[in-house]
Amino acid sequence: MLVRTLASRLSEALKSDSSNWKSEHDLQYAFRDNLERLLKEFNIPEEVEEHGRVFTGRIPDSRIGRIIFEHKKFGYLKTYSVQNDAIRGRKKGNHRTGGLIEYLISHAFKAANNSPSDDKLNLFYNEITKSVGYAFDGQTIIRCEFVKGSSQLNDLMNIPEESGAIAEWLQNDAAIPWEYHTKIFNDIKDGFSDFFRNLLRKDKSIFNSTNLAKF
Repeated sequence: MLVRTLASRLSEALKSDSSNWKSEHDLQYAFRDNLERLLKEFNIPEEVEEHGRVFTGRIPDSRIGRIIFEHKKFGYLKTYSVQNDAIRGRKKGNHRTGGLIEYLISHAFKAANNSPSDDKLNLFYNEITKSVGYAFDGQTIIRCEFVKGSSQLNDLMNIPEESGAIAEWLQNDAAIPWEYHTKIFNDIKDGFSDFFRNLLRKDKSIFNSTNLAKF
């Protein structure tokens, strides 16, 4: 019930704001502001922040824990080309850069590479399977996540070419099969329910008496 309440509150707030959006940045700021208010009201210990420049040089729009958001101009995710840009990145020569695939891989790489552990590869696998990306344009939400499959990580984002001196522990094993799966939510309340479910699943303390008393 908490998940649906949060999703309803966020989707309603954004729908009421949408007539004021003139650009992608307006949507992005409205998303951050409304989500931050909800997190504070429900005592959820997560922050909405810019993800910071990833090792390939691009900057994702928003990050909340292990969840990364890519925002697009209002209504633009209805077209396949914009969906493709959001998930796989914009075309740049023979490569695509700046999409959720790149950001999720980069986030997992950074978490593993900065760890003092000697088992960085397993940390990378753990991180990439627990991380989720969402594209959002005010009307549609698309989820992107990684599972074991038939693709290869270096094929998806050209890891050695894009990053220069990649860590040896990843370069040697980048051919281990993974693939990304996507799901489109045409009702943003359903998409935000999925988002909050992923956000809250790691912290059962969020389901406390203070929050439950709000229903």
